[in-house]
Amino acid sequence: MIRVILAAGLLSAAFLAPALAQTTTTATPSAPQPTQPAAATGQEPPQEMMDALKALHCTVDKVTVCSKDGCQDSQSFGEIPLPAKMLADPERRILAGVNKDGLPHITPIQLYSQTDHDLAAQGTDGAVTWMLLADRQDDTMTFSAASDHTVLNGFGTCKDVDE
Repeated sequence: MIRVILAAGLLSAAFLAPALAQTTTTATPSAPQPTQPAAATGQEPPQEMMDALKALHCTVDKVTVCSKDGCQDSQSFGEIPLPAKMLADPERRILAGVNKDGLPHITPIQLYSQTDHDLAAQGTDGAVTWMLLADRQDDTMTFSAASDHTVLNGFGTCKDVDE
């Protein structure tokens, strides 16, 4: 039995080796070629890319909280009194703020996209899903967080950290 398995393996290798040796992989002219990161090529990334990754200091100054019974204005952003501050950092993929005790609270940005001047970031923190949309051109922002029973909508401003 062992001789049959060994013989089958040798025959397979004998037939596959020439076929593999003849196989060549060449890129077709229309196929996109992989690019190296800017750091690997010694080139600086485009300024637009660097601007899109700048961290934003955001201030929430108006909040509406909605449930199945309706919506009402709130004087707090969750447990934080208004105006509430947060940092959105797409390069490090974090949204950072403080909790009710003044201690840092950081949640990961799980998905973000950038257009000419809009940053959209989304994430999940425990049983809450959140989304931030910031306009870098006019500094406006909205923030929404939803649980299975409540939606919090925050409005405010975001500015580049270096401003």
